[in-house]
Amino acid sequence: VSGTGRVDCQLARRFTVGGGHAATRWAGVARSMPAWHCRLQRVTIDRGDVCEYAARLDDDGTWAVYIAPPYYAKGDTYTHDFTPEKHAELGAVLSAKKRTRVVVSYYDHPAVREIYRGWTVVECPKTKAMVNQGMRVAGVAVVAREILLINGESFTGGSLFGGVA
Repeated sequence: VSGTGRVDCQLARRFTVGGGHAATRWAGVARSMPAWHCRLQRVTIDRGDVCEYAARLDDDGTWAVYIAPPYYAKGDTYTHDFTPEKHAELGAVLSAKKRTRVVVSYYDHPAVREIYRGWTVVECPKTKAMVNQGMRVAGVAVVAREILLINGESFTGGSLFGGVA
């Protein structure tokens, strides 16, 4: 619910068998900090208008950019959301990059595939763990139809996550 107007959620509060206590989960965060430190040493996390930022990046082949914009279609309204025009603007700015490696993640949507036409699409369906954990009645798992859009060929042979092509 981050970035939404919703207030019906409490941080780290679960009522499921495997939910765990908030303090236990926080201790896990503390234990993982050294790994985070190692992994993020050469990563830049920025905030601002993604289209302006991406347009300023030199297209010299020394960059690899991962962008996770707001999903095109979603079940909630976010404080910082994109209009269809903003999604198209982002696609145009990123499509101008020819030497910079760009990876964009979205839920699959026909409009997104149109905006990024010609890009490599890697389908990455994922089970929505938080939704499924909260299910009170046994049922079919909720699956997010995630895709990665890559402005070039995929060097993974089409399989990024456990054999999913």
